[in-house]
Amino acid sequence: MKRKQWIRRFEAQAISKCVVAMITRQRVRDLLTSLDSTTLLDVSERMNSAWSGWVHYYASLMGMSFRERLELVLAQLGRKFGAPDDDGIALTFEPAHGDLAEMIGCSRPMVSRLMQDLIKQEKSCGGGRLYILLRGGAIGSIARNVTEPIAPPADHRVQDSAASGRRRRAA
Repeated sequence: MKRKQWIRRFEAQAISKCVVAMITRQRVRDLLTSLDSTTLLDVSERMNSAWSGWVHYYASLMGMSFRERLELVLAQLGRKFGAPDDDGIALTFEPAHGDLAEMIGCSRPMVSRLMQDLIKQEKSCGGGRLYILLRGGAIGSIARNVTEPIAPPADHRVQDSAASGRRRRAA
């Protein structure tokens, strides 16, 4: 054996057909050593920008209350995975409160309380585990890429889809 190499085993599950690429550190190292200095500098600058962006995002997220974090995460999920609905943007999957808790760094019971508060204040809809980010609310606005910062709580609208009596459009 020439070199000691780490061997890791991976297990993955996919909901639909997908393609997975495995890129080893050695392959990345070989590619980087083959680059000319100008290209290597460009790659370094791009990586630095990406890291700086992530640090800024997480530092900002940690400065928010759990409620603001949840609103931001719901808006991001709506932007990425939402479908147009009569009332706003419907999430096309069923986010578990435990998963949302991991995303914002709090407990599952806290997310459940926050979601109940958002629904009571008509900032979101939640029927079972389906959520709708209501049109006219700050969460829905952020999800539609409106560049305004998170609005004060009085401007958010989330509603329980079962309580609204409305049905969402088929995607």
